[in-house]
Amino acid sequence: DENECEQNNGGCSEFCVNLKNSFRCECGVGRTLGSDGKTCEEIEGCHNNNGGCSHTCIEVEDTYQCECPRGLVLSEDNHTCQVPVLCKSSSIEVSIPKDLVGGLDLSLINTSCKGVSNGTHVNIHFSLKSCGTVVDVINDKIIATNLVTGLPKQTPGSNGDIIVRTSKLLIPVTCEFPRRYTISEGYVPNLKNSPLEIMSRNQGIFPFTLEIFKDKDFDEPYRGALPTLKLRDSLYFGIEPLVHVSGLEMLVESCFATPTSKIDEILKYYLIQDG
Repeated sequence: DENECEQNNGGCSEFCVNLKNSFRCECGVGRTLGSDGKTCEEIEGCHNNNGGCSHTCIEVEDTYQCECPRGLVLSEDNHTCQVPVLCKSSSIEVSIPKDLVGGLDLSLINTSCKGVSNGTHVNIHFSLKSCGTVVDVINDKIIATNLVTGLPKQTPGSNGDIIVRTSKLLIPVTCEFPRRYTISEGYVPNLKNSPLEIMSRNQGIFPFTLEIFKDKDFDEPYRGALPTLKLRDSLYFGIEPLVHVSGLEMLVESCFATPTSKIDEILKYYLIQDG
């Protein structure tokens, strides 16, 4: 069986799917195959394949938009509805509309981690180190994944004969965290020692602390009294994540001082440059 997709992508403008003794072209979300069966065209309007929307397509003047049922949110492709997921440095929170759950019990890969209903939603909270969560390092990201599974509720004497809307529900959960951050701190120590919250496009947050220590042993940071420095005195900076996750590495690629508290000053005094 020849793989037609290996040569010039089978002539497909986007995706080529190899089949037995044949092949077919496919298009990404929001596009459809043209009359030639190979070229992808933008979907214009809800009349064409529901506008590429996974749920509801709404005509708006000369264009259209996708909308989701209550409790679901649009993903980044603006066409697919998904369950809301909140990615934190120490935990992941999933909120699933109860209408979608029906008569199912929800659990994660580790079935001892179960969802809790609040009347309108079934919420599942778990950490990056529990409930069977898998953490992978892929290129410049740390990716945490788990799977929400819905099974029919079993009650005493039911023998499994329960009518539910869905026999089984599978919801893959993914949180992405970047591995590279830029942080800054002034010469004067932070008296409250509050953590720096590092954010990246609302995908995830890893908190770090940046402190100035009294000596090279890094045992005691400055807290109350401010240090009095003279020319050529040494400063000892320490950076530490508040949550330790496999794959999260710290590498100071550059470190510089500026005449003011602004990081974008033209005049910079580099202490570390290019790692």
